[in-house]
Amino acid sequence: MRLLLVDDEWYTREGIIEGIPWKSIGIEQVDQADDGVNALEAAGKMKPDILLTDVRMPRMNGTELASQVREKYPRCHIIFMSGYTDKEYMKAAIQLSATAYVEKPIDLNELQAAIEKTVRLSNEERKLDEMKQQLHTSLPVLKHDLALQLVSRTAPSESLAECARLVYADLPVEADFATVVLKPGFPGGQEDGGAALLFRSVMHAAARQLNREGYLAIAAVKDDEYVVVHCCLDGKSMPMLADTSARLHETLNRSGSIQISIGIKVSGIGHVRESFRSALANLSAEEPEGGGPRKLRISAQEEWEAHTQAAKAKKNPAVAEIVAYIEKNFDDEGLSLQRIADHMYLTPSYICVIFKEETNATINQYIAQIRVDKAKQLMKDNRIKVKDVAARVGYGDSNYFTKLFKKQTGLTPNEYREMKQYD
Repeated sequence: MRLLLVDDEWYTREGIIEGIPWKSIGIEQVDQADDGVNALEAAGKMKPDILLTDVRMPRMNGTELASQVREKYPRCHIIFMSGYTDKEYMKAAIQLSATAYVEKPIDLNELQAAIEKTVRLSNEERKLDEMKQQLHTSLPVLKHDLALQLVSRTAPSESLAECARLVYADLPVEADFATVVLKPGFPGGQEDGGAALLFRSVMHAAARQLNREGYLAIAAVKDDEYVVVHCCLDGKSMPMLADTSARLHETLNRSGSIQISIGIKVSGIGHVRESFRSALANLSAEEPEGGGPRKLRISAQEEWEAHTQAAKAKKNPAVAEIVAYIEKNFDDEGLSLQRIADHMYLTPSYICVIFKEETNATINQYIAQIRVDKAKQLMKDNRIKVKDVAARVGYGDSNYFTKLFKKQTGLTPNEYREMKQYD
């Protein structure tokens, strides 16, 4: 770190230079000047990180010097020294956001503490700049990963919303979204490298046009087969998105054959996967007889919702068996996801996915709810103590049971029991 010391008194400069252990406090270079004019010339050569300057000097005072140095080097920190209590100089120091103001005669301990503080501030700013630069460099990758996570089967909607807020600070995650899926066609003899380049080109072109027309577009290449663009509607209608997609299709088809499918509108970024699934299903639908391939397809909201409800009606037999096992063993304190997985001969991660998809709850949430429901039944009998109720539903720690019960019902077990007496 570089420091420029400016004072018209040579003995003050020498005393400071000799009295401060510069390298031990993080200062690698110290240059000096005897007035503001010479200091400006020195600053142009060394580009100081810290300016330590007297206030009253001939030719150019310290505040004028600091103002000019700050204009050229905005990140330069300023420490003023003065034997005068002139209010105007103090005002100037405040306006220039000086890091410190040290009175003369100089107390070297006080001055060293002020310099050490300034070095820390400067280092923190540098680290922050580095972090911002790293984030800026990695942001395209984070955006691409987010676009893929939004169509993942396993990512919970709450986590997706939180990730989206981190990557896009101003994104209204609770707004309406719709996914546009593009499937490029390849000319004959297209090489793998050329295909990858084509996908990236289509992705950037689509995101650029949708952003330009007012949609915040989150884009990615998926499985080297599709380009996926999630669009935040934020007040715009689906017909508007269809018009934009039609223009996009016209633009992109100048350089090749591309099919585009628009998914249904969903509320909240955590539900974008449904829009993607509908767009993909529509893209895979058979072509109408007697006509060429449709280049722009728009998913019908009502048809997709009916299809989804029909699919949900087909219960997963594994989930039914998991529910039956929990119902039978809810009172076992050792009941856990791993034990259920061992019983089912399935992996815990797979169980989590299929159970959440069908019940919209995690295994632990479901176990807790079953136990609380059973506890409510037991507490109808006032002769059973709360700690015994806890034990009968699988909780050896009655305090933990009480906290869980209150979280689920808003009442402690005793409050619930008392309320039920008057029902």
